[in-house]
Amino acid sequence: MKISAEEKVKRREEMLAAAFRLFTEQNIDSVQMQDIARETGYTTRSLNRYFRTKDALVIAVAVWAWEQFFAVNR
Repeated sequence: MKISAEEKVKRREEMLAAAFRLFTEQNIDSVQMQDIARETGYTTRSLNRYFRTKDALVIAVAVWAWEQFFAVNR
């Protein structure tokens, strides 16, 4: 099943938000990709399509969080 560009953006945002939540509730080292997948309802395989590694996800979450901060504080 092919998903639209809008759906891809929505899924990525959901994954980033869930990862941010888990990273702040616990610590980054203790959170696994499976935890984030479970939190979003997507599979680990789906998560890996957007972020090949946990390190890539951590960096994406940091960028996303800064973008959120600046959007609110401009």
